[in-house]
Amino acid sequence: MLTYKQLQAALENTKIEIDVLKKRIKETDDPRESCNLTRKLRELQYKQLWHLERLQNLWEQGDTSD
Repeated sequence: MLTYKQLQAALENTKIEIDVLKKRIKETDDPRESCNLTRKLRELQYKQLWHLERLQNLWEQGDTSD
């Protein structure tokens, strides 16, 4: 199980990846690539939600120390 700090770092990394993908989607003219990038973006957004849920659970349990 990931610790609170590990989840925070994973969440930050996911946010960076999402920003990169959003930029790539805006820059591409290829519809197929745009579709693939959009699919990856959605996957990362679900991953981000998963991290947030885990962080919230740890916060509610008071387990914010490493």
